[in-house]
Amino acid sequence: MTELNQLGIYFLTHFYKKTDTYFLDNLLFFAENSKANLLRNRIINYKAEEILPLSEKAKSSAITGRLNYFISLNENQETNPFNINDSILFYQNLYETFSKSIEKKYPKIYRLKYGEVPLSARQIQKKLPKDYTFLEYCNDGTTYYCLAVSKNHITYKICGNKHRADSLIATNQQLITNKHYNTGISHQLFKILLPQSLHENLLVSADGRIYDVPFDALSCNREQQDYVLYKHRVQYVFSAGTYFNHQPPVENKRIISFYPDFTNSPYAVLNNSEEHDALKLFSNYNVYHKQNAVKENFIAQCNTSGIIHIASHLITDTLSPLKSFLVFQPDSCNYSLSINEIWKLKTNCQLITLASCQSNFGKHQNGEGIQNFAWAFHYAGARNILSTEWNASDKSTSAIISDFYRNLKNGKNKQEALQLAKINYLQNTDAIGAQPFFWSNFYLYGDETALTISPSFLVKFWWMPVFLLLLCYLAMVIIRKVYSKKQYDHL
Repeated sequence: MTELNQLGIYFLTHFYKKTDTYFLDNLLFFAENSKANLLRNRIINYKAEEILPLSEKAKSSAITGRLNYFISLNENQETNPFNINDSILFYQNLYETFSKSIEKKYPKIYRLKYGEVPLSARQIQKKLPKDYTFLEYCNDGTTYYCLAVSKNHITYKICGNKHRADSLIATNQQLITNKHYNTGISHQLFKILLPQSLHENLLVSADGRIYDVPFDALSCNREQQDYVLYKHRVQYVFSAGTYFNHQPPVENKRIISFYPDFTNSPYAVLNNSEEHDALKLFSNYNVYHKQNAVKENFIAQCNTSGIIHIASHLITDTLSPLKSFLVFQPDSCNYSLSINEIWKLKTNCQLITLASCQSNFGKHQNGEGIQNFAWAFHYAGARNILSTEWNASDKSTSAIISDFYRNLKNGKNKQEALQLAKINYLQNTDAIGAQPFFWSNFYLYGDETALTISPSFLVKFWWMPVFLLLLCYLAMVIIRKVYSKKQYDHL
């Protein structure tokens, strides 16, 4: 499918000479078809489930539950003495038969799955707030393209040769991770990838190696470190479809954190006191520490919490990235939660923060973009995921993430909270700590839903006590004047 979409992009960009509505919508169509197809199908399934009566939902849940159970057993077949392929085949056939019967009973579901009209560039334009620019990247195998959509403009940019851009991206990433940031190469990528006109908030739907670009660390100037961060707030999205067409969010304000204890383990001990202190500012905050920070508790709580903070290690599998896993309390029986397990979970939390190294590490999958921890948690139902691109120090991680939470507490939106946290870190660190290696690896993924963790009344309406005091003062002045005048008139 990816090759067909690339072929469609090639013919469209090489043989259709106009940049009219037909061109823009079809470029968007081919670009979207190469991204997050499983995620989009998940969204459609959510919409379809809303139509079903409770009895049909119960049947669907029972069948899929048994099917997932046997699939999970099959993944660890070495430990199971019996063959379960027949059970998997039985429940797959049962679910297929059930789905067909449902689609006949409820034609709207059929239309949702097979007849839904793809997003157009104009629809994106209508959905975008005024100060946003949506950047949809795609390629035809040899060239990168960018479709930039804002409230007032839709522009199309040829980003240039894919091989050259990929080489620059790889060089830029290597220089950053080796702490040898180069403004010249960073500025080249800035000119290649970004259109001239941009609004304050950038929504980046990446493609190919562009997934590896820390956009807020790109330099607007060849001669000095004039980062995109200072002018724009960046959020990464899996596709336009997953950003705009999502399941309804929940406003669960419960906050939980998981702090496994790595003291007597092969893993390094993590310093997470600063993050913990920032989270304590919120009400409804619950901590799972040491023996409570186990995988079973996470699975049990992930569907009943608004914000989930995980301060842990993760182990990456370069051969089979879907087997990469998060580490919970290491002395428990089953302490690893793999990407392959995460995407099968059900959660509807507002934010998951992965205070771990390389949580964006994953597998580039045709039609799915990059399958990593952020992808898995978003598929499971998390609205937003804060994750990391490479290893970074405990010090910068704690400083940025704790400041991010404080900014949320003070009423900032998710993009502004992260931008201000990074800028504050840069203003309070030394020349070595200011290297993009330490701060630009934090990526915010998600959809358009806002975080509804409300700040305290006095923080949000700080002006009210001041106003009331001023009002009382003015009232006292007026009363004194009236009283003095009456006494003078009496005399």
